[in-house]
Amino acid sequence: MTPTVRSIFQKTHDQLETLYERPIPRSRILMEGDFIRSDIQGALDIGYCSALMLTGVTTRDILERSAVRPDLVFETLG
Repeated sequence: MTPTVRSIFQKTHDQLETLYERPIPRSRILMEGDFIRSDIQGALDIGYCSALMLTGVTTRDILERSAVRPDLVFETLG
């Protein structure tokens, strides 16, 4: 069975809580990525804050046409 983006994020979240030995509110985690349809949509689906980096796959034009809305958008890494 192929894992879903949601299942991968859930597993990662569970590992963070185990590592820090306490619950971590999802709203306190920032997921950054450059692909709006997987990185950002996955973060929003699981309740993480999201930051889209316009330095890779997703361009400003793709962002403007997308129904997915990240919490933050960065043009560069610097």
